[in-house]
Amino acid sequence: MTSLVDEIQREAIDESFPVSALLRKVKLAAFKLGLGDVESWVSDELNGYDGKTPDYRAMRGIVKYNNGYNGWHTLLGDTSNVSKKATGQSIPQIEAMLREQSNSEFFIQFSASACKMLDKACGGGMRATYGLSIDRAQLVGILAAVRGQVLDWAINLEKAGIKGDGMSFSPNEKKVAEAGATSIHIGTIASMNGNLGVGNAIGSMVVGDISVDAARDVVSQLRANAEALAAASTDQDQFLGRLETLERHLAEAKTDPSFVSAALGDIRATLTGAAGNLIASGAVTLLNAVLGTGVPAI
Repeated sequence: MTSLVDEIQREAIDESFPVSALLRKVKLAAFKLGLGDVESWVSDELNGYDGKTPDYRAMRGIVKYNNGYNGWHTLLGDTSNVSKKATGQSIPQIEAMLREQSNSEFFIQFSASACKMLDKACGGGMRATYGLSIDRAQLVGILAAVRGQVLDWAINLEKAGIKGDGMSFSPNEKKVAEAGATSIHIGTIASMNGNLGVGNAIGSMVVGDISVDAARDVVSQLRANAEALAAASTDQDQFLGRLETLERHLAEAKTDPSFVSAALGDIRATLTGAAGNLIASGAVTLLNAVLGTGVPAI
């Protein structure tokens, strides 16, 4: 008869076997062996975390905002200090979201206090909702990390001489397990947990040296922040006029890449030197990326 430990080992290396089902077997084995810490870890993974989370649940993404008018946009500027968050989402929920292949982007909503902080960094005029955009590969990574933890644990059980007979373990095996050599060791980080929502991926078409879709995306972000950017520019009327002209050109059926490059360069010139403003400095960085490679650094 196959032992419970053998089943866990076999299913831990089977990528088609759901991690949630694997965890339920781990919980059963941990209960029979009297391993309360392992049971607790499994319960958190199956039911979701509240507060601290294991370090493998930390993910880095792109900070985006929604001001209620133009949908979600990438937040310009240096957002590296807020681009990493952890999710306490349960494994069954993560599996359900990944089951739909079209879901390539997910969001973790920022707390109200974090939104206020970001509003202030943007000059105080945004009053938007902020979130972190996460690609699906990072969620897949969480499942892989949990599967790896289970496999290591099951291997350590066997190394300690704990195999079991079917669904049962001997008194000696339980004694060895309770000695503490078969725990699951995980590091934790203080985190702001949030629920994940589903978003959409956007492609880009390159024409000449400029990505037209990239240029349109940049202009859309500039328009969403037009008031703050105009105030930070060297000439408000000039900035708004150049932005409007570029918008009209990008709306035409035939787009001239050289005109787009020149117009973006002119807009950048009006913003250069606006030090200390997160939105303006971010806009310059994004414009530099588009003008330098034809693809935005987002």
